[in-house]
Amino acid sequence: MIVARTLGLLSLLALASTAVANEPAPPPPAPAAGVDLVGTWSGRNDTIGDVFGLRSRPRTVEITEQTDRRFRGYFTYDGGRVDFFGVVFPDD
Repeated sequence: MIVARTLGLLSLLALASTAVANEPAPPPPAPAAGVDLVGTWSGRNDTIGDVFGLRSRPRTVEITEQTDRRFRGYFTYDGGRVDFFGVVFPDD
């Protein structure tokens, strides 16, 4: 009886895995070159550190320029301004 139940369960699992495997793959993400990052982006910045511990505060990032997947911008904070640049990789 236990063997029959085990075989029945294994058959059910095999059938379920076959159904999942036969589903079509999701479409690939849109190319990064088609995404415009230039502008002002706001949200919350959650950090942890030795000096201030856990912190959660609003943060605004300004993306000033973009060429294809490369971009440049800055954000300001209590102590000044930080300039940065980056690249959006095709698999991001």
